[in-house]
Amino acid sequence: MLVILPPSETKRTGGEGPPLTLDSLMLPSLTPVRRRLVESLRSLCSATSEAGRADALTALGLRPTMAAALDLNAALTSSPTTPALDRYTGVAFDALDASPAADDAGTVTVRSVWGRELTDALTGWREGRRADGGNGAVVDLRSGAYHALGPVPGAVTLRVESRYPDGSRKVVSHFNKHYKGLVARELALREEELPDDPEGTATAEALAEVLRVTPRFRDAGFDAEVSGPTSVTLTVPAG
Repeated sequence: MLVILPPSETKRTGGEGPPLTLDSLMLPSLTPVRRRLVESLRSLCSATSEAGRADALTALGLRPTMAAALDLNAALTSSPTTPALDRYTGVAFDALDASPAADDAGTVTVRSVWGRELTDALTGWREGRRADGGNGAVVDLRSGAYHALGPVPGAVTLRVESRYPDGSRKVVSHFNKHYKGLVARELALREEELPDDPEGTATAEALAEVLRVTPRFRDAGFDAEVSGPTSVTLTVPAG
């Protein structure tokens, strides 16, 4: 089973691993497009003139106070690495709590370069797992533009809504990633994987049932329902 996490804009710096080696990453079919994106980012952020750095900030949608990010990007292939679960910070990864220690996504250019490649790679991963007799179920916890950037046919998606006493609902915004991080943690700790249904329907039904019966969710007043052929809605009491 594969759980696709929503990416985080905030990240820890540093690390003790060797410099980035693209060939060692999961989904090797993405290596060529990853290399193109990495080199484009490094080139953009390596500008030394004031005008060049200002252009880079504008292209990346960064504020002048975030200029230090340009230097980090410029050193992308030479700086030390650390596992992604340790690199990312933010509410989803805090809720996932995978470390033993303690909205629009890309630009049109990134979308055109990355989107189809990502879909093909993830679909290829799923088909490869099935061919080897493994579980190819995919739970996609991304939202909005991130989900549109490389969707996986048959993947189950999750929507989080606040439930008010009068029965009305509202999409959760601020704590959306927090709840999805909790869901990812529960799926990671379960001994039994969700069923691998090529159409995603049985996978969605199983995910909703997991969310309904898990004590930590049930006791907190969470509920879940299948809201589409491959979509589940998690409802949480409005705070």
